[in-house]
Amino acid sequence: MKKISSAFIFVSILFYYSIVVQLGYCQEIQAIDIGTLGGNYSLAIAINNFGQIIGTSKTDSGERHGFFWEPTNGMVDLGNNIWVNGINDLSQVTGYRQLPVGKSAIKWTQEFGIMELGSLEGSEYCEPGERGPINNLGQVVGYCVTQEGYRAFLWSSQTGMVNLGTTGGNYSEALAINDLGQIMGWVTSSSGRGLTFFWSAETGMIEIGTLGGEGTDPWDINNLGQIVGSSETESGDMHAFVWSTEDGMLDLGTLGGDFSEALGVNDAGQIVGNSTTSSGKMSAFLWAADTGMIGLGSLDPVADDSGAFDINNYAQIVGESGHQSFVWTIENGMVALGTLGGDFSNNSDQSNRVINDQGQIVGHASIANNIESHATLWEVPIPPQTPQEEVERIMILIRNLISSGAMDERSSKSILVKLEAFIRFANVGHTIPACKVLNAFINQINAEISTGQLLPESGQKLIKLGESISICN
Repeated sequence: MKKISSAFIFVSILFYYSIVVQLGYCQEIQAIDIGTLGGNYSLAIAINNFGQIIGTSKTDSGERHGFFWEPTNGMVDLGNNIWVNGINDLSQVTGYRQLPVGKSAIKWTQEFGIMELGSLEGSEYCEPGERGPINNLGQVVGYCVTQEGYRAFLWSSQTGMVNLGTTGGNYSEALAINDLGQIMGWVTSSSGRGLTFFWSAETGMIEIGTLGGEGTDPWDINNLGQIVGSSETESGDMHAFVWSTEDGMLDLGTLGGDFSEALGVNDAGQIVGNSTTSSGKMSAFLWAADTGMIGLGSLDPVADDSGAFDINNYAQIVGESGHQSFVWTIENGMVALGTLGGDFSNNSDQSNRVINDQGQIVGHASIANNIESHATLWEVPIPPQTPQEEVERIMILIRNLISSGAMDERSSKSILVKLEAFIRFANVGHTIPACKVLNAFINQINAEISTGQLLPESGQKLIKLGESISICN
């Protein structure tokens, strides 16, 4: 995946502020209404890298149902009392079923529908985590309420639900898991302090400490194992932090005020969040190791506060300013996300992935009467990808399918060999043999589908990616 240098971002921000007065704040990204399940309200909660969306919607009878949406089939009703909170690039959805007493953790797929994830021994109910509960290996994290207290769990198709324990207290809750199987969550220490934990197969569950105060609140974990959030300092202020096993916890500072929190981090280690300024206003920020914390301003610099809560691997940032959502990009600075004819747009579920690596953003927006709001999609162009980057995306998906057990490792070797050959041909400008190899790859995927070795949903994703390679179109 192409990474954007922080130094370039810093120069771009300075350039943006030098011309913003001339441009004004009239730019707007058009909103796309993805509908409802018959009622007057729907909210898109998260989106994967294939543009598939999950959320919640009212039906014509007023019930709240979970939904799955994709461009080809539209909105699929997942049923009453189903609440969804995570989706991965394998189209696997996590959530819970609301029971008369408690909740039951579930996983949904297009092929098999809803599957119960089970429970820990002696538990009353279980729920997936709030801030990224499923990774691209199909592993799910969350918590169960047991007789001993709350207990974090890790679920996989191979092991079922596993109790991750605690660090000595009576509470643990897993919030998110990355593609390396590393987990972040909340835990109480033996002394009763509310802290953040990091878990991996190598380290087990460890407390990550604080910035000198009593507690921490984790918000995101990337595929480098970096955790971001906020922590109390020795003086009692809350400051944004980043933590890793290599460097420990780093105070990201503020924009001049006494408060900051980090809400999102990408795989380049670029961090976004909110901070108070010296004037007392709240401002969205972007932080990188070589630039420090930089304020991003607001849609109306006179009246509005702002906050940023998600960033993709192209450093495209999503947040809110006043009553409207925005996207910030290197090329255009802060641009409003349009409404559906009403007065507001927002991405209110700040704990989920609301922008993907295709520049697609989800949330909800009001329609003309301001009584209804519908789940909404916005699309922002991403920088052009090289043929190698396009094919590497396919290879990542194949490896995720292998790791999750959805693809046979032996048969996949010849598939990966074809893609590696494509890269070699494409990198030296031999387009015709590169495209012949790509066509052979597509034919092999079709054969895997027809023989039942690969589920149609997974196979069609690989074919779609192969057919979209730019130099062969």
